[in-house]
Amino acid sequence: MKTLEFGDMVFYAIVSLILILLFWLRFLETSIGLWGAWLVWAIWACFLVRSYFKARRRTKV
Repeated sequence: MKTLEFGDMVFYAIVSLILILLFWLRFLETSIGLWGAWLVWAIWACFLVRSYFKARRRTKV
């Protein structure tokens, strides 16, 4: 399985922000504030960063 590279992590974070905000604009704007969309993105970005560092730690051993 290919590990997550730094460029991949940055790309996925940016694209996911755009997709989450577009989804929020289309379906959730009336019920959830913009902070909710940012919170979901922050959780996803933390997951990506943790996956990246976990993969780096595994390859250094």
